[in-house]
Amino acid sequence: MKCPKCHENIRDNIKYCPRCGYLFASDEVSGYDTVENQLLSIYTDKKLLYQSNFSLGFLLFNFAYAFYRKMYYEGIVAFISTFLLIIFGKNVLMYIVKSMGFYALAIIFTILGCVAINLYYLFNFNNLYIAKSKTRIYKIMQRYSKSDLDTLQKICVKDSRGNLMISIISVIIFVILLIKQL
Repeated sequence: MKCPKCHENIRDNIKYCPRCGYLFASDEVSGYDTVENQLLSIYTDKKLLYQSNFSLGFLLFNFAYAFYRKMYYEGIVAFISTFLLIIFGKNVLMYIVKSMGFYALAIIFTILGCVAINLYYLFNFNNLYIAKSKTRIYKIMQRYSKSDLDTLQKICVKDSRGNLMISIISVIIFVILLIKQL
């Protein structure tokens, strides 16, 4: 069977795609009766599944929020794009005034790219987090397939805790790099 969202080849008997987290129609998110959805409720607030894609946490804390939610790839991309946005944004007017050539055009496109990345995460972070949580739940269920629901819930509670240390370290590194550049 192929996932309708990412077109990944997957087994026929699973409820959602382990790659993108797409939840198949036979298993609606609104019915919290399945094991997967009970475990998903540990990772997310139930209302997060029904509200808009806009992420207030990402708006306020950007890459630090991504690292806290153990979304390391998204955190690294947001870290780099935000850093570049600040560095290039600081001098963009000076570069445009001095030279209207290729260098200024490259800076403008870099800034627009960084803005686009941050806007993408701002409006899609909740969906990305839910998909990542589903994938993590799927892996836990595969690894502990003979465990009962209580054991799986305890494992998911431990796994769902945010990573505050990496979040703090990323902010410190960001500030240090920013101070050196400015």
